[in-house]
Amino acid sequence: MSLTMKVKRRLCALVVSISLSSAVLSQPALQPIPEIATDELSIFIETVIFDAQTRLDVAQASGATGSELAVAYGHLGDVLLVHGLMAPAQVAYENAQTLEPQRLDWPYLLSVIAIDQGNAPEALRHLGRALAIDPWDRASLIRRGRLYLANGETALAQKDFEKAVQLNPESAAALAGLGEAALQQQDFDKAVTQLEAALSRQPAATRLIQPLALAYRGLGMTDQARTLMGTMGDRDVAFVDPVMDRVREKSQSPQFYQESALQAAEMGDLINARALLVQALSLAPNDPLIVTNYGEVLAREGLLSEAKEAFVRLVELQPNEPDAWFYLAQTEELLGDLDGAQGAYTRMLSLSEDDFRANQGLAHVALAKGQYRRAADAFDGLRTTGQEEASRYLMAYWYAIALIGLEAYEDAMSVLDDLETQSSGADRDVIMAKARLMASVVEANSVALNERLAQVSALYNQAPDIESAATLAMIHAKLGQFLEAQDYQAQAMFEALREGFLDQRPDLKEEMDWYRQQQPATRPFGKGHAVFSHRTIR
Repeated sequence: MSLTMKVKRRLCALVVSISLSSAVLSQPALQPIPEIATDELSIFIETVIFDAQTRLDVAQASGATGSELAVAYGHLGDVLLVHGLMAPAQVAYENAQTLEPQRLDWPYLLSVIAIDQGNAPEALRHLGRALAIDPWDRASLIRRGRLYLANGETALAQKDFEKAVQLNPESAAALAGLGEAALQQQDFDKAVTQLEAALSRQPAATRLIQPLALAYRGLGMTDQARTLMGTMGDRDVAFVDPVMDRVREKSQSPQFYQESALQAAEMGDLINARALLVQALSLAPNDPLIVTNYGEVLAREGLLSEAKEAFVRLVELQPNEPDAWFYLAQTEELLGDLDGAQGAYTRMLSLSEDDFRANQGLAHVALAKGQYRRAADAFDGLRTTGQEEASRYLMAYWYAIALIGLEAYEDAMSVLDDLETQSSGADRDVIMAKARLMASVVEANSVALNERLAQVSALYNQAPDIESAATLAMIHAKLGQFLEAQDYQAQAMFEALREGFLDQRPDLKEEMDWYRQQQPATRPFGKGHAVFSHRTIR
């Protein structure tokens, strides 16, 4: 018999023992725990539930006091809640509340379940009971204020949030609540003040951007509102929640979901990997490794804005960790936010002096900004300091590209000649960069041009794409074969159109105009060419 089957059978036995024991103890009437379906659970989760049920069974059998039995029921409820088993968790907490009616945890956790189930009236009833026990419990005030706000009971919401602010004037959640309450009352000045204050404390709380934009619009500040609309998200404001933190700590499953997600990602199933990591984060939202994996999977899916949110959170969790800033910087660069990327790479260097990754990133940012001298100097240094031959080779290539940006064409050609020798003529990018220089600004005779034409033709036949087609067009034009040049340039433009970024490549149209006028290219790469742009996911 497998371990899993043993655990399942034992769980069923415990359910029976719990209900039977409850009938004979001299305690208030308690409800039997509903049978727990374990078919969909991992062995890790089954084991932790089994341990919690065993603890309760022992407490019942040993004649525990009402308070001790309440703790055992509460522990079982915690384990069930943290693994998403809401119905049996609710019964466990109701039993704990029956046994220990003056403890705030039980009604508070019952409100969490009710909110999850969408039962706002029941959640309000439980929170009212929690606040009757402790009128100044911050988490209960925040949760009840949000429910009142959702119900349109603005005045009641405002009272709860005001009390929460009295307890902690820096509470972003309380300030956000006051801002949204003011927005409902059309007090736009107050709404802007409070929502801006909340966002300044928690910049990653992207859910607040929409109400802030509405408040700006209410004040007639349409430009500010329009700017914000492009950055909206659904990440809510976090608040201190010690009871739920205690519950989350009892989970044994985040690592299970994380490992399953990594396996799915390795198999290329990124959608399932993301879903598993969402589950892991719901159980361990502050685990840096899970946050990192989540951001990486989002980036691989091309969901860069969501990946950025994940890495912003990672930086919040590990503000002094260079790797956290590296992930954020890369994502900013991929999104085209060059200033944001530059700031993150610079922060990396302040934490890890001479970090090769940060210096490389700053060099690429300079190149994308058209700061060719700065980029060339940076890549020149990196091509001699890289620890691995492959990285030194790559930095030398980018050094050549920066030199082309500076119009130092002969120097660039010299670097590319060395790279072609190192790669035995097998590097596609080097071959085409040299071909473009020879077809535009570097002196080359017809024999050399035809040799280069044969090389690029072979690359085009292996894998026809925009760059090989446009490079062939450039060589044909240099040889005076303008009809062939127009044919290949048309193919390059068609590929760009098919891939959805023809509008981002004005250099292609410019070159076509030259060829129609029977004029060869006058530069190897247009300023709109991808080699001068920010890095993207290939």
